[in-house]
Amino acid sequence: EFEDILSNLNEARRLEFDADASTSDLHRLRDLLCESRIRIDNWSVKKLKPNTVVNGFGMTYARGRKALKRCLRDPRPEAWHEWRKRVKYQRYQWELLRSLWPEMVNPRRHELHRLSDFLGENQDLNEFVRRIQGMDTQDTASKEKITALAKQRSEEVRRSALPLGRKLFAEKETCVKARVKTLFLIASGK
Repeated sequence: EFEDILSNLNEARRLEFDADASTSDLHRLRDLLCESRIRIDNWSVKKLKPNTVVNGFGMTYARGRKALKRCLRDPRPEAWHEWRKRVKYQRYQWELLRSLWPEMVNPRRHELHRLSDFLGENQDLNEFVRRIQGMDTQDTASKEKITALAKQRSEEVRRSALPLGRKLFAEKETCVKARVKTLFLIASGK
């Protein structure tokens, strides 16, 4: 039933892969990323100044909160993609502080990861719908059915993401900054 669409998707994927970097370039990139990950794991957060950390967290958190509010008003994929980026930035910041006080940091970091997974799936579904809708095929019934299913799943994912996002971005920026500063000062012994 969906053979024509599947064939078109496979061909598009093959063309994209052929246009991508060579395998040796990808291996080199992978090695560089692994080296970077090791270096990041060895960064000493304790050398940072508390206000640098607090202000950075505050700014990223406020942007994530604003992006969530935009999603509540604007259901377009662009708004959700922007929120996803903000959630990931916040997640990475918590990741950098995990060594200071794992029992305090890890639960929030894990929840941000879960939220970014929801938002990533939503983004993938939106891209899938865009590609399907742009596809030139005679099988319009299958195209409409696949699009409807993908949009339905996207709605399900959004319904899962919103309560979690509201919980993670419920506090005002000043409260988050105060909590991060206290956490940072206690854990770093400053």
